[in-house]
Amino acid sequence: MTGNITTQEMTRISETYVGDGYSPAETSGASKPSRIPVVLVAILAVVSAVLGFLYWDASRGQQQLLAIEELRAEALDDASRYAELFGTYDFENLDENLNGVKAISTPEYAEEYESIVEELSEVILAAEARSVGTVANAGVQELTDEVAVVVVFLNQQVTNLLIEDPAGRRDPSRIVITLQRDGDQWLLRDAQPA
Repeated sequence: MTGNITTQEMTRISETYVGDGYSPAETSGASKPSRIPVVLVAILAVVSAVLGFLYWDASRGQQQLLAIEELRAEALDDASRYAELFGTYDFENLDENLNGVKAISTPEYAEEYESIVEELSEVILAAEARSVGTVANAGVQELTDEVAVVVVFLNQQVTNLLIEDPAGRRDPSRIVITLQRDGDQWLLRDAQPA
């Protein structure tokens, strides 16, 4: 042979050195599979699992925060409404006030409130007293799934025979209202001056 390479030899040389890329391992006859793809797949699986868990945990935490915020908002609204209800009365119809407060109270507090109204009714009737309660501000002091404590700033516009000004007078007060969760609603469990 004078240096001419046949087509068969050229194909063999091409497949050996060029084919899928030049690799010394292929030429030496020792063939080892690469572990890099397996390691990369394992790392990717671990990272995906960790990220998936973090996302799940964050979304669960977000749901809990939303539920707590909803309970807080309901407690704040209900305590404000309840404070206005028992801060509003009219000597001509004390039963309306009494029944309204009893309807939103725990049985224990309804009984306690009824005894308070009975004690004060003579004074209210004799003075021909009226009051309109308006909440100026309120804030949640404590909150659990079962109990909420709300501080309410209540203004009462009071008129009676002892007040000379026909417009009456404004009596500001702070009240600590304790609410008890009953199913999907808050009930008035206690109300005390702060």
